[in-house]
Amino acid sequence: MLVTGAGRSGTSTIAGVLHHLGVPVPGPHLEANPTNPLGFFEAGWAVYFHNRALRQAGVGLADHRPGIEEQVRAVAGRKRRGRLATRLRDLSAGHPITVVKDPRAAWFLPLWQRACTDAGLDLRTVVMVRHPAEVVGSRRTHYASGEERLGAQRYAARALGGWINVMLVTEQDTRGTPRCFVRYNALLADWRRTTRAIERRLGLRLPGDPERVAATDAFVDPGLRRHRPDSSALAALGVDPDLLTLAEEVFALGCRVAAGRDGRRTRRAFDEARERYARLAPRLESTGDPGSTGADIGPDPSTLR
Repeated sequence: MLVTGAGRSGTSTIAGVLHHLGVPVPGPHLEANPTNPLGFFEAGWAVYFHNRALRQAGVGLADHRPGIEEQVRAVAGRKRRGRLATRLRDLSAGHPITVVKDPRAAWFLPLWQRACTDAGLDLRTVVMVRHPAEVVGSRRTHYASGEERLGAQRYAARALGGWINVMLVTEQDTRGTPRCFVRYNALLADWRRTTRAIERRLGLRLPGDPERVAATDAFVDPGLRRHRPDSSALAALGVDPDLLTLAEEVFALGCRVAAGRDGRRTRRAFDEARERYARLAPRLESTGDPGSTGADIGPDPSTLR
């Protein structure tokens, strides 16, 4: 099971839920820090694997540039595919379900799909959906260096564009595969209902030992939601209103998939959103150097546990 989505969307929380329920989430993991006090549940090998490829491709964790996934695919060749297949085969040995969580994997979904096929594994994908204003607020709080470099308006606009871009790429690349979109606020409100939806949509059975359930109750903290949806704050910064409108529409589409409404109408709406974003994105390039966001690949994975 691959847990991914835009960074700061709750991927750590759902991975932590699965870990506390007793699903293997192999480490060593990045250490908890003030940006994520309950832990990332993110394996160091996955971070290094994806970061190295992202640097080679010149792509950022929340890159706003449409079509940039083609640069990623250009560096995701046979050697990387073989290394990933070997790693996944080793990690999953003896386990009916194994979880790997990394937001960076959103750029590498075709690579993951092929590597799992090579390893004889069935890939299931969990995609986190969090309101874009919350995501941008979280990024502004915890990754301040980008805002210091670009300024508040530029950074917020680029971060919002990056969220849209990652969501559109992730939706496109998981079509026709077993996937479950999960709303962050729904997860915090009722993790049991969320995990039941994951089981149903992915055709899996998760552990349910009473002690594990109690540990999961203790882990899920609604207080982790320190940023609330507030697009008005982004509007006050001068973020393009057309971009704000599109972000709200993409969020609504992600929620539609999370609710199980994942048919042709929804996918056609995603296609239209992708076309609109391709027309809007050049406006972001007029607000600073185009490589500024591309250099951002998230927190430094210097410590593991």
